[in-house]
Amino acid sequence: MTIEASLEGQTENQPKQDTIVCMTDTGATTETDLDDSKTKFIANGANDDGAVNVLIKSPEEFGGLSKEELMKFANDPFWIRARLILFIIFWIGWVLMLVVAIVIIVLAPRCPYRPDLKWYQKDLIYEISPRSFSDSNHDGVGDLEGIRKKEGYLESIHVKTLWLHNIFQSKYNDSGYGILNHTVINPMYGTEADLLSTIKRFRKTGRHIILDFILLNTHTDHAWFVQSRQKKGKMSDYYIWADKNLVNNLPPSEKDVWYLDSKRDQYYLAVTDENLPNLNIQNEEVRKELKYYLRFWFDRGVGGFHINDLETTFKEISFNGSLVFERRQVIDLLKELRVIADEFSDKPGRERLLFGTMPVNSNETVEFYGDETEKALHFIGVTNLAESNSPASIQDAINSTSQYLQSYWNGWILSSNKLSRPMSRLHSFDYLKSLLTLQMLLPGTAFCHYGDEIGMRDANLLNITTDGLNSDQPTNKYIKYYQYRAPMSWSSSNEEFSDVTPWLISLNNNSVAAQTAYNNKDLYPPLKAFSDLNLLRSNFSFQWGKFVRSFTNKNIISFLRMAKGFPSFLVVVNLGSHKHTIHFSSFIEDVSLDNAEVVYHSIPEQPKFKVGMTINLNTAPVSLHKHEAIVFKFAK
Repeated sequence: MTIEASLEGQTENQPKQDTIVCMTDTGATTETDLDDSKTKFIANGANDDGAVNVLIKSPEEFGGLSKEELMKFANDPFWIRARLILFIIFWIGWVLMLVVAIVIIVLAPRCPYRPDLKWYQKDLIYEISPRSFSDSNHDGVGDLEGIRKKEGYLESIHVKTLWLHNIFQSKYNDSGYGILNHTVINPMYGTEADLLSTIKRFRKTGRHIILDFILLNTHTDHAWFVQSRQKKGKMSDYYIWADKNLVNNLPPSEKDVWYLDSKRDQYYLAVTDENLPNLNIQNEEVRKELKYYLRFWFDRGVGGFHINDLETTFKEISFNGSLVFERRQVIDLLKELRVIADEFSDKPGRERLLFGTMPVNSNETVEFYGDETEKALHFIGVTNLAESNSPASIQDAINSTSQYLQSYWNGWILSSNKLSRPMSRLHSFDYLKSLLTLQMLLPGTAFCHYGDEIGMRDANLLNITTDGLNSDQPTNKYIKYYQYRAPMSWSSSNEEFSDVTPWLISLNNNSVAAQTAYNNKDLYPPLKAFSDLNLLRSNFSFQWGKFVRSFTNKNIISFLRMAKGFPSFLVVVNLGSHKHTIHFSSFIEDVSLDNAEVVYHSIPEQPKFKVGMTINLNTAPVSLHKHEAIVFKFAK
């Protein structure tokens, strides 16, 4: 059925009120008075096609004002005043809102400044010798799967970044760094798939894996050297060779880094060891090979590389009137590698890192950072603290680093797989905790060599025959390194490291198990102190705040860490063997001392300072027992 509606003006023949007229398909018509709701039926109202017409009748519609009528109102004085008043009110309101917005912007507290720190500047870097961390396949040797099984432990002490010491196919009778292949994982640790699985797992949770990059040399069994000593193809010049008659005429002090190869009947340069010939990094083909390896692993998600043996470049080698091994050549190569690292730094949190480790004793160290136009290393892990065992030497290490790397980021290393463990130098848990406090809270990146967090000592090696070495060879310079690489002390025995005889048997009386059982009634162990400090250093003032020295003498080190808009901290460490008392009101002017909260105490058994208590440092002196460290927190 079709309904048609139309409006018509009211006529004399139509109802006086609004009316709807409906015609049904039977011919009947109904009429409805809209005012009194009366319906009137009209017969034979259908159209020829059976449609029903609905007629809505209404009074004449209002058509609006004419132009003349509008102009009459527009020129009326009343409406002119009204428009002017509304116009003025609008602009006054608009100006007032603008002024209020400006006042809010000016007076509202601003967000504190936060520099763009990278992950390697915020995270502690935990060093692992994979061979010694955890054995998963019952062969007595640690491996990548063993590291995976211990990730829960690493998370419990707030570790997010792992530095895995050399995991590539290498010879092990010369410190474990005689590289044979830069892209093949040593089978004793697992497979490339195992490594990629670890990398993928870490990247998903914002964690990172760092590897060693052996840049300056290879092993004599490396395929390159085998070809080079036979003078085959382009590899003939991959290493630094010299004729016998020239080397034989060198003085003994210069000849000790040259070794004769009987097959090639020439000498090759080996700065580190006879079995580790130096690569000719001035050779463009060698540089291409090394850059390829860097891309190879960055492409697979490796977060960064430690460049090995950079400290050897401080001994430059001249031969036949020219430098054949010099620091500048190495730095130029590092700049090329940095370009590649920056290419892969495509997302926040995915930046790629290049760093080295060395003592800092001269301005020459700064050269490894590159310059304004060409960057090299991102930072240097300073090993000066690892060579310190007295308050004076510790202070010297901090001072020399501050002097030579004043404007550069650096890391702090207490030990490594080539440096003695701090517990063997300090002989005291309390002394170790005070040194950890400094290392973790000074400006820069903190490092931890596996086991240092529990106070592992250099191992007492028992009849070592590993890797063809013999502990009866006192002149073998590599024997001592094994003392620093003993299996991780998970428990009082070696059973938790491996359920078979480990690759290296050592005696160590400190373990994770003993210190994990800590409760507030026990002595505060290094493991708990390490975990607390690692969490504390996540505060912004420790991440990037100003470093301001406070009271310091031959035994006491104290300093402020301050970031505008965030709480400030005062770190006080007694490295000496006697009690000292300090009145900080005489030395500190930058912060209010009246509400100092104790947030860390290395010897909580001492009753005077308890974590959580608040004291007034304006009136209360700070007395520290030997090897005691305290951290105070101040409000913004």
